[in-house]
Amino acid sequence: MFRAIYFTDTHYGCQPLTRKDNYNESILKKLEWIFNLAKKNNCIVLHGGDLFDKPNISLTDLIPLANLFRKYNDLQIYSIRGNEGHDGLEELSPLEFFKSTGMIKNNDEYVDFKDTRIFFQNHGESVKEDIDQAKVNMILTHEMIVKEPAIFEHLLIKDVETNCKVVFLADYHPKQGVITREDGVIFVSPGSLARRKKIKNDIEKKPTIIYIYIKEGVPIFKELEVPCETDIWIQRDMEDIFDDAYIAILEEEIKKMKESIDIQINTLSLEDFIKLFAKNTSVKEEILNMSLERIRKV
Repeated sequence: MFRAIYFTDTHYGCQPLTRKDNYNESILKKLEWIFNLAKKNNCIVLHGGDLFDKPNISLTDLIPLANLFRKYNDLQIYSIRGNEGHDGLEELSPLEFFKSTGMIKNNDEYVDFKDTRIFFQNHGESVKEDIDQAKVNMILTHEMIVKEPAIFEHLLIKDVETNCKVVFLADYHPKQGVITREDGVIFVSPGSLARRKKIKNDIEKKPTIIYIYIKEGVPIFKELEVPCETDIWIQRDMEDIFDDAYIAILEEEIKKMKESIDIQINTLSLEDFIKLFAKNTSVKEEILNMSLERIRKV
C-alpha cells in the first residue's frame, strides 16, 4: 500500500533575526522527527520545494544537513525545486548536489508506485500530465495556489486546471489544510515547516505534515503536528524594532509586495505605499509613524 509523508518550505540555511534559538538546529530536529516517522511507517517522503532558504548556503550549515540525509539514506526522499531565490536555478541549486549524491531521489517528470503516480512540477515550470487511469495520480507543485485571494501573485484553487486527483501545494506558508474541490480534486496544503518571522502566522504556528495512504483506490489524509519549540521569539523594545537590519528587511519585503500588487500601485511613492499597506493590515499608528520616520532617514 502506498504511504507517504508530505511537508514543504523548510527554508534551511536561514538566519532569522527574530529568533533567539538556533533556527537551523531546530529545523534539523524537525527533519529527523519526520524521517524517523517515515521510516517506522514505511513511508516515502515528499517535499514541496524551498528546502533551502538561499542557494549559496554555507558548508557549516550544509554538512549537518547532508549528514542527516545520509543517516536516513534508506528512505525514498523526493523534493521539487522551489523559488530561484531560495533553492536556486537548476545548475546552481544545492538541491542538485543532494540529488547527484543520491540523498534526494533524482526524478524525471513523474515516478510510479504500485497504485500511485506522482508528477513533479518545479517552480516556474510546466509538466505534461501523462495520466495513468489505473492509478491515483498526484502532482507536487511549488506554485502559489490558494483558496482565497492573497497579496502575492497567485492562482486560485478554483481556477487550477489538472487531471490529477491530488495536488500538493507549497510556497504559501500559512496552512490551508486538505481542501476538496467540487469536481473531486483534492488540494493538500500543510503550510511551511519554517517559522522565520515574528508575525502572527509564525508565532501561532504548529508546523504540520500530511500523512497519506491509499485505501481501495481512495487517498486518505491525516494532519500531524511536528513537535516544536514555542519560546523562541526575541522580545525587542519599540525603539529597537526598526534598526538598520530590520529596515533592510522591511524595504525588501515592501519591494516584493509592491511588485506583486496591481500595476497602478507602482505609481505610489514608497511612503504612500507604506501608509496604504498599514491601513489595509491594521498596523498600529505608533509603529507606522516610527517606521516612516526611520525610513525617511535612510
